[in-house]
Amino acid sequence: MPVPAVSVIIPVFNTAPWLRRCLDSVCGQSLRNIEIICVNDGSSDESGSILAEYAARDPRLLNITLGRNQGPGVARNIGLTAAHGEWLGFVDSDDSVARDFYEKLYGASHESDAEIIKGTAWVEAYFPNCINQGVNIKIEENKYNFKDAWWTAIYNRKFIIEHNIRQPQFTNNEDLVFLYQAITVASKVSVVNDALYYYFHRKGSSSTSLRTKKRIDDIIAARIALRDILNANHSLDANTYISEYNTMILYLYNFFYTKVPIEDKEYAPKALANVILDFYKKCHEPERLLLEVKKWDRYFASLIADYDREGLQKFLSLSRLQRLRCNARVRLAKQA
Repeated sequence: MPVPAVSVIIPVFNTAPWLRRCLDSVCGQSLRNIEIICVNDGSSDESGSILAEYAARDPRLLNITLGRNQGPGVARNIGLTAAHGEWLGFVDSDDSVARDFYEKLYGASHESDAEIIKGTAWVEAYFPNCINQGVNIKIEENKYNFKDAWWTAIYNRKFIIEHNIRQPQFTNNEDLVFLYQAITVASKVSVVNDALYYYFHRKGSSSTSLRTKKRIDDIIAARIALRDILNANHSLDANTYISEYNTMILYLYNFFYTKVPIEDKEYAPKALANVILDFYKKCHEPERLLLEVKKWDRYFASLIADYDREGLQKFLSLSRLQRLRCNARVRLAKQA
């Protein structure tokens, strides 16, 4: 048997209404030399029988069943261990890919020495038929601009194994840690603008479900992991280091402004304040970081500089308008 060009790893957990669409798109790829590794992560719906049906008629599909739900990170790692392909691809079981998606990405791998080949996301979420190619231009300029939509790419399997890149056992944002590990050590990321991954934003998915205490802890743990990867990268230039650090702080700052509801609105600001101060403490260039933070919120920066934990907790629970008023008071005080 020839070595598969791409191993496509699909974690599955209770996505029966969308699973056939996903499997049809992957099994129907114009690149035939692929293996399809489906990891049934303890599904209680009809997902298991659907996977068995597809495995029976397509010998390229390996159906792995876990006895209990362990999360997408664990499921993907199991699929990664079972993979034999030259390249690794990842598809969420409620999404799909264009028929020539892997053919175009794999074809581009022969023309580039990049360890990561990225396609383009078609996002149904807010603007139907919205293709986001703008980010690919930025990624070509700087690989660190590849911050999300990690599933639009294929990853060289030998490269992933050599650097021991795996997904942590979080239930949220585990994919971002995987991507950041890969980006940090990759020498190059190539992009293919017309290779389309179809992302469907649905209610009840992990990206839209209520932010419970457990989810908040996982999201924070992921950001701490990203920070530790960043701090351990001694080859990174100072400008990129501060830019990445600033982006992480900004994410925590905007935590309350996503459309995802937060269950424990007392716990969240306390946890966020603690991690923000820890980020500041462990930054290699804290003063330079504060200068960047001041560009978008002077009052917030002053709370960090003063190590005001209680003030940060209170500030993080404020509305946008209330935060703007805090900054206005700072400006007026300086003018007085």
